[in-house]
Amino acid sequence: MFRFYQLIIGILLIFYFLEKYNITFCKDCADPHNCKHDCYVLEDNKQLCLCNDNEGGIDCKEKWNVCEKDCNIYGMNESCSMALCKTGKCVPTNDKPYYKCECGDFFKGKNCEIENNPCSFPETNPCLNGTCIFIIKLNRIICKCNNGWTQKDMQSATMLNWGNEKVEVPPPCDRKEKKKNK
Repeated sequence: MFRFYQLIIGILLIFYFLEKYNITFCKDCADPHNCKHDCYVLEDNKQLCLCNDNEGGIDCKEKWNVCEKDCNIYGMNESCSMALCKTGKCVPTNDKPYYKCECGDFFKGKNCEIENNPCSFPETNPCLNGTCIFIIKLNRIICKCNNGWTQKDMQSATMLNWGNEKVEVPPPCDRKEKKKNK
């Protein structure tokens, strides 16, 4: 029922603006605009093209690239590419929402908002009895062992293939600490 009222209000607003600004519809623009869709003729005989969401320009032939725009989302003044794709690369598309994110090997999700590294999931945590800390710029893991656990000599770190990247992994926290006698 609510959608019905929204539709009625939308139609009434369209008629209000059409009458207020003396806008009439035309099928063929007389000037070289070559609108891809509908055209409006304003009261001063200027013609205005109606473009799709991701189109712009006087003839609607320019593709709107959301990745190159400046965004002001939640007060952060940054490029839309950074705001939309976080750590990934923003790639413009022709379909809504007119972009996709290429996240790389260490993030995933529509906007690269989900960490995707060996420390992100319990089943891939190489530290076993410890906290796994991933340092993204170095592609290195640090294991902070839980109380009562330790790891082998740090010299025995290994390399793990993660997507197209290699990650340095220390030995796991798999040795029980020996209790000290008093």
